[in-house]
Amino acid sequence: MSKKFGIGIAGLNMGSALLVKESVKNEFGLRSEVRGLCDLKQNLLDKYSSEYNIPFQTQNIDELINKDDIDIIGIYTPDHLHAEHCVKALEAGKHVICTKPMTASVKDCADIINLVRKKKLKFLVGQTCRFVPSFMEGKRMLDEGLLGDPMVVEAFYVHDLRDVYDNTPWRWQAPQKLIFGGACHPIDLVRWICGDVDEVFCYGYQGNLYGKFPEEDNFIISMKFKSGQIGRVLALHGIVHPPMPMLGLSIFGTKGSFVNEAAIIEGPEGYPNLTTVEATGKKDAAGSGHGYEVVRYLKHFEDCIINDTKPDIDEVDGAKVIATGEACLESMKTGKPVKVYNEF
Repeated sequence: MSKKFGIGIAGLNMGSALLVKESVKNEFGLRSEVRGLCDLKQNLLDKYSSEYNIPFQTQNIDELINKDDIDIIGIYTPDHLHAEHCVKALEAGKHVICTKPMTASVKDCADIINLVRKKKLKFLVGQTCRFVPSFMEGKRMLDEGLLGDPMVVEAFYVHDLRDVYDNTPWRWQAPQKLIFGGACHPIDLVRWICGDVDEVFCYGYQGNLYGKFPEEDNFIISMKFKSGQIGRVLALHGIVHPPMPMLGLSIFGTKGSFVNEAAIIEGPEGYPNLTTVEATGKKDAAGSGHGYEVVRYLKHFEDCIINDTKPDIDEVDGAKVIATGEACLESMKTGKPVKVYNEF
């Protein structure tokens, strides 16, 4: 298939990661090109239009969405606008990549799911953590049976967000609920390993970030999955960044344990014959880091459009993460375990 997909990016603070250099496009075999930019900041439009030779720019998202040569809309606007912008793009017949979180409510997610199904379009939630090479390697080990059956899974996202908030004033003007905007990363990771979450018990604490708003910014979530396994999520954002990685994934299986970039696996005779395995994954010649995680999910999304297959993190996966977050909010309020809605 020789057709190139046209991409329109809405929101250039995060969305600029879709502006991929030609060398990286060639390395990953991408079949898309950015043909339009939308942002409220003229300086960002001018900067990226000039740097990447993109002639079309606008401050009006409707103009971007209705551009005939655009097939995919990348939604990287503030969280509270995701639902409105996704609906507009889908109604216009465009495939959608929406950065996490998909929305900030289950109701909005349900509206998007119905529209994706009605229009028969592709929708991907930009959960970059699933495209970290070491995490991908851990998932491969699990899928190939090297770790046995998962029993317990843990994930964390620990990130002092004060500088992020200082650089994106909308987060203060339309306060972001970090159970969605932050905890969605590790929640998606544990769902990736163990499937649907059945029940959560969540504690929250207001830390260093939300001095101006009565909102929790640190969370510890215990969970039980429908499959019977158990898990835990740590999402800390109102803290001084600790001497530890920002992201982590641990899988404790019946034959081995994986933690971040290494695994210990039982030998053929079982315990105590143990082998340590590095799990860094294949190094992309083009590089690594957040930008390359975005490139990987863009390549995956292109393949899904070409082959008419479901994205790995589709609209239903995105909705179930938000439903888990809503159950966490209810648990914090009631002090009790809460069932998670999964009927999408």
